[in-house]
Amino acid sequence: QKRTKNKNLTLIFRPERDRNMIRFVKPNMLVHISLLMLVLLFQVDAFTGEGFKFSKNMVNSSPFTTQKMSKVSSRKPFLMASSPASSSNDNRVLDTNALTNYVAAAGIQLTLISALLSSIDTVLSYAELSAPYPLTWLFFYALSLKSRVFNPLDNSRPDRKKAVESANDEEKVKGFNDRVLPKWTPPGVVFPIAWILVNAPLRATSSMMIVGTSGSFFNPAIMAFILHLTCGDIWNTINNNEKRYGTSVIGVLLVWTTAVFAAYQYFQIDPLAGELLGGTCIWLTIASSLIIQTWRLNVDPDGMKDSILPTKLEGEESRTKFTWFQ
Repeated sequence: QKRTKNKNLTLIFRPERDRNMIRFVKPNMLVHISLLMLVLLFQVDAFTGEGFKFSKNMVNSSPFTTQKMSKVSSRKPFLMASSPASSSNDNRVLDTNALTNYVAAAGIQLTLISALLSSIDTVLSYAELSAPYPLTWLFFYALSLKSRVFNPLDNSRPDRKKAVESANDEEKVKGFNDRVLPKWTPPGVVFPIAWILVNAPLRATSSMMIVGTSGSFFNPAIMAFILHLTCGDIWNTINNNEKRYGTSVIGVLLVWTTAVFAAYQYFQIDPLAGELLGGTCIWLTIASSLIIQTWRLNVDPDGMKDSILPTKLEGEESRTKFTWFQ
């Protein structure tokens, strides 16, 4: 060891340790660090609204945005501020029924998919077979796009075709021209391309690799991915159907967090699978920034943002319901 002394600094050089550090910092890690910095920049900018210089008083240039903004308040929102759909003077209370239904829906979806995956393992083990890779890929591709069938909430997706047809009309289509969107919102055609041709194939391929390596469908890594899908389905209900812009921020950040956690779990089993699933976090970062900015832009006449926690008017029935039982 070599030791160099200065007045306030002592450096200890350990050749073997330093060589290990050099081997640890590989080129692909530099790419990952760069992407992480991009993620942080997106999230910081989404909360401050300074980097992209968003317009606060003008209508979004997108044809899907026909609403004009009222004044934007510089006040920080409370957990239970008013909703843009109502005046801030309304007596709003915490919607405990909504919170209960979100948790119950997550439990139901996780239980049903767990039972399905466990059943597949049981059948394959009994027949002494292994699932063909193409079928495994198709299974997870379909699950990535249609996992909402296991969720009892209203998870219907926005109708992009209807939104295009009604772009010049006063008719509002959920998820498109029913709210003020940031000026940098991607064109509508980008969303199906991202989900159907990019995210879903990455999810299916990485999950297929995990099943092939672990030899089972029902395992902790796959369940981490299922948790991510479950959070995404519940967030879709909150954002597109209930239009709870504040709660949607919490939801999309949870979706992003579970995606990172699932990618980490995949990486422990197969590094390439983890990197593939981690690639979906890039799109989720853009989506979360879009949701945060949408929350900031949609304010009530008094300039108050929507509450972070789900609320309702006192005495009003909750909007969150199980569609399976209606």
